Amino acid sequence: MNIEQLKYPINPFVFKDFITKSEIENAIKTIGDFPKLIRHETEGLSSSELQKKYRPGSWTIQQLVHHCADSNMNSFIRFKGGSTSANYKVKPYDENKWAATTDVSDEPIESSLLILDGLHSRWSTLLSSFTKEQMAIKIFHPENGKANTLGQFVLLYAWHCEHHLEHIKIAKS
Repeated sequence: MNIEQLKYPINPFVFKDFITKSEIENAIKTIGDFPKLIRHETEGLSSSELQKKYRPGSWTIQQLVHHCADSNMNSFIRFKGGSTSANYKVKPYDENKWAATTDVSDEPIESSLLILDGLHSRWSTLLSSFTKEQMAIKIFHPENGKANTLGQFVLLYAWHCEHHLEHIKIAKS
């Protein structure tokens, strides 16, 4: 695999203008299933195995697990904010700086796996309750300077789960 394939093993995400109900349902299922899948991939890994990387200069498996908890907590808040507040704007954060904090380097991954268990249960319940009109609500993300629908973000975060799960599999191999 070349560096680009290692960086985007399931290809980069592309926002779609038209999303089917089936795509939304599949994405919500992916989000709901993610905690058991990441738990399966990281089960029994030693401290040294958790320090493996999927490509040169990448995050370690340990950082990836903690990143998924951090990122998905932020995403859940974005969905709650977007679905309950008019003209909601995403508050960005520096993922690399968050991945370098002591709770990421010193904390066992179990704490983030527990966060993912509860968070994804609530998140998939919330997303499953959204109407077609709610999925069409737009929220503004300052990093790309665009407003996208909650439906588009559901697909993005399902991709995000699969993307990092694949990184973990690559790092283990």
